[in-house]
Amino acid sequence: MSTYNTPLVGGGNQPGTIDNAVPFPELYIRNFVNDEGILPSEATPLQRVVDMFTVQADQLQFTLSKVPGQEYSPIVYLNGAAQTPTVNYVINSRTVTFPADVLQTGDKVQVNYYA
Repeated sequence: MSTYNTPLVGGGNQPGTIDNAVPFPELYIRNFVNDEGILPSEATPLQRVVDMFTVQADQLQFTLSKVPGQEYSPIVYLNGAAQTPTVNYVINSRTVTFPADVLQTGDKVQVNYYA
């Protein structure tokens, strides 16, 4: 798995909420049963989403704008540094949870994923 170091984008003014959700080009699901790609006209398109949050006091959980697709793991950044899944955070459906004492008020959390 590649490691990404993507700078935070946007920068809304709503602490503790999604600051913005940026759609990116569509991604199409591949059919692995017969190892043939599904034509875009027949596939369900997935969009890349970037959710951004500003941490409020004692906040550990963040709700994503959409449910991430099963085939593609979300990438989570804290103040621009990529985090390790299950070590630095856990995602359950649309909720990203950090361990206690990791986040500080004003930290920036960015989650990139396909939905």
